[in-house]
Amino acid sequence: MKRIDKIKNSTLGRGLFAARSALRMLPSMINGDENPTEMFKSLIGKSIDQFVNEVGELKGSFLKAAQILTLYGEYYLPPEVNEVLKKVQSQGHFLGWDKISPYVSDKIKNDFTIEEIPIAAASIGQVHRATHKASSMEVVLKIQYPGVKKAIDLDIRMIKTFLNLGKFLPRKINMDAIYGEIRRVLMEEMDYEMECKKHVHYKEIMKNVKGVHVPDIYPEYSDDKVIVSEFIQGLSFSELDKMSLNQDERNRLGASFFFLFFKEIFEGDLIQTDCHAGNYIYREGELVLIDFGATLYYPEKTLVQYRELIRMVYHGERKKFFEVLWSISDEIELNQDLLWEYCQLAASPLNSTDFNWASTALPDEILPKATELLKTSRIDSPPHQFIFLDRKLLGLFSMLRLLKARFDVKAIVEGFIGLEK
Repeated sequence: MKRIDKIKNSTLGRGLFAARSALRMLPSMINGDENPTEMFKSLIGKSIDQFVNEVGELKGSFLKAAQILTLYGEYYLPPEVNEVLKKVQSQGHFLGWDKISPYVSDKIKNDFTIEEIPIAAASIGQVHRATHKASSMEVVLKIQYPGVKKAIDLDIRMIKTFLNLGKFLPRKINMDAIYGEIRRVLMEEMDYEMECKKHVHYKEIMKNVKGVHVPDIYPEYSDDKVIVSEFIQGLSFSELDKMSLNQDERNRLGASFFFLFFKEIFEGDLIQTDCHAGNYIYREGELVLIDFGATLYYPEKTLVQYRELIRMVYHGERKKFFEVLWSISDEIELNQDLLWEYCQLAASPLNSTDFNWASTALPDEILPKATELLKTSRIDSPPHQFIFLDRKLLGLFSMLRLLKARFDVKAIVEGFIGLEK
């Protein structure tokens, strides 16, 4: 990890980054380059490390966008682009203790011995290990970076500019509702008091799920800048290559990840939408969930619609599938045959009793159909309420692929949606 003295959260600091990036993209724009991959390379510039360092000093919502792109990159982007995105996600720029300690309450400082070098540094905050002086209880302090919340609107404007300049999205799609949903979720993710409440609720939901652990949280010490929770000794799934996991254990963990997704969708209203390796720890056969910032409450109506779409695809009920889809939005013009083929293909693991996530060619098979769908569809405004559910699903597929898991997917699905039509 690399220590930095400040985060560039001002309009000037982030504006200079945007200006430099736009200048790097200028030659490609002048030449009329239509290839998003080439535009992305020009955005990065000649030095990957320099670009990673620049983004690392921004932190906040701009870095969160890079994390989301990493999920999509796992399936749809060339290896050289993925390399950059993963470097951005894994970089560990952190603020020195003297810069961030003023945001930690005196109560915490008085009651805990705090390690000044963080054990992790993410996009919104950094994590310090600490020990309770009286009881020797070990905890972690998740401390929010100063100023990242006020930079959200500026970051979203930058992201919109880069996506438009780089022609990464079809121009015929109105993304305003999507950007609005991203802003809402980012604001909520930086609300630490709300995160504490969601953490407690999620722990209650998962209390009887075997092999899954949600750490204890200590609301009496937590506030709007710091969350204090149980320290878990284990390995992050981002260090999967260091784990000595046999295939049976990989399969069991993969099934647990898949089970959690369906339990969230079909049995609750609270969903952890940020399914990436850094948010999970492996401890003695347990899957431990350690971050609840992107855990979102969903209205029952939205979840009912999402459940119905899954049910209809699973049961092969094409007519009912489109009835549900049109009830969500009637402003979509698309090739129904192509969309149905795409959905059937993407959902094919749901009907498998022995799906091998390590060897699947599914991403390569669905990419051409997804590309053709974008080219042939007119979507005035995509259903924005599903964007973070889709992010969850894509992250889940990436985790299962990373684990090289193989298990009976159909049995888990039927446990939630049954065989009735």
